[in-house]
Amino acid sequence: MRHIARLLLGNGALIFNTGAPYDDQMIFEHADRYARLQGTIGLDLEGVTWTVNAAGGDVPCAACGERSARLRYTRPDLVLCASCARSTRLVPLRARAARKPPRRTDEHARKSRQRRLPDAGL
Repeated sequence: MRHIARLLLGNGALIFNTGAPYDDQMIFEHADRYARLQGTIGLDLEGVTWTVNAAGGDVPCAACGERSARLRYTRPDLVLCASCARSTRLVPLRARAARKPPRRTDEHARKSRQRRLPDAGL
């Protein structure tokens, strides 16, 4: 599923929209909170499954190298601390490339959108 995040908790799941900065902030705040409460939770973010673990560890973060972080976002081939996970959003690059580019706002684009009146034949 695209643009959906699920927090997989021990007794259920929370489902969020993704893409907007506020939505992303809410996902990570809830993930951090429930990981601290339950120890370990799952996070399915736009089709990629992560494990959020409240226990630190000796495995360094792949992005910054920090070893003493309390929260870890992991999948089999990657370990990130909470701050690096928030900055990269854990979203695959192919999902980011699929989004529409912003609309052009230069003068040429505005002129091409204007409706031209037909000649009256005079």
